Amino acid sequence: MKPLRIALTKGRLERDTVGLFEEMGLDCSALREKGRKLIEVVPQEMRSPQTTGKWEKGLSSIAKGKMTEERFMASIRRYVQFLIQDAASGRRADVIFPEEQVRGKRRKTNAFGKCPFCGRDILENSKSFYCAGWKSGCKFSLWKDSLKPYGLELDGGMVKLLLKKNKSERVAVTLPQTGEKGTAVLILNKDKGGQIELMDFNRENA
Repeated sequence: MKPLRIALTKGRLERDTVGLFEEMGLDCSALREKGRKLIEVVPQEMRSPQTTGKWEKGLSSIAKGKMTEERFMASIRRYVQFLIQDAASGRRADVIFPEEQVRGKRRKTNAFGKCPFCGRDILENSKSFYCAGWKSGCKFSLWKDSLKPYGLELDGGMVKLLLKKNKSERVAVTLPQTGEKGTAVLILNKDKGGQIELMDFNRENA
């Protein structure tokens, strides 16, 4: 295998890396597209060669004893905080990365039903039941603790019924406003983005 040459600039690194992949017979069209999307997402300060120049100048100043390491690292921390705040702002939430095609055998996933908005599988993680189409922009999710004020935790059985019939069996609940106990039916309200609501509440011993 041809060794990857050391590149002195980011531009040359891109050319050498992509060129090497193409020499190996690999299709780099998807790689190029992801690169363009990534450039759209990151803030201008991160794309600018001036940022790299400032870091190099800072390291040079440290080597010459003109700047302390603490001052340099403080500026790096401020820069990282800026990047985190920029990402959290959702400034470029409109940029959608192309979905990857998984090669080889697919790992079996435990799907709980189909997304009511895009039709993709609903999967589970430690905190929620979410749509497998999230990379394509689907935002549907059901948080496991969303019913905690009613003394419930959303589980897989409830989710399967909600996705299949838009409602659950009657479950025991406690009203957070009054503390009253009783039973109710959970409804999946598609008109409110898939929000779960309580309907037909019956008080205990009523």
